[in-house]
Amino acid sequence: MTLRTDAASYHAGDTVTVTLRNGTSGSIRFQNQESDCGVIVLLRLEGGTWKGVDLCPHLGLPALYVQLDAGQSQTERVRPDTTGTYRVELDYFVALDGTPSTVVSSAGFQVT
Repeated sequence: MTLRTDAASYHAGDTVTVTLRNGTSGSIRFQNQESDCGVIVLLRLEGGTWKGVDLCPHLGLPALYVQLDAGQSQTERVRPDTTGTYRVELDYFVALDGTPSTVVSSAGFQVT
């Protein structure tokens, strides 16, 4: 599983296009309640710690899962509005049987 942004740097307010590619041999599943209520989490580096940005409010609703089959790709978009160093993450499951999830991160990118 890989996450790639369409550039290494952006201006504040630009749309960052992120491609999720499932290079595993099976389907993966992930929730759609992350940053901007999408499937990826936008993180900004603050004081040496990655902090989530524009996280979806938890409304007490059950998690909704999205499936991405082996070899398939999906495009997501986020829009950082503050300068800094960012990355995106995806927390995914290979099975919904209590097996722990896996987290994959993109390379860092700059917003000026």
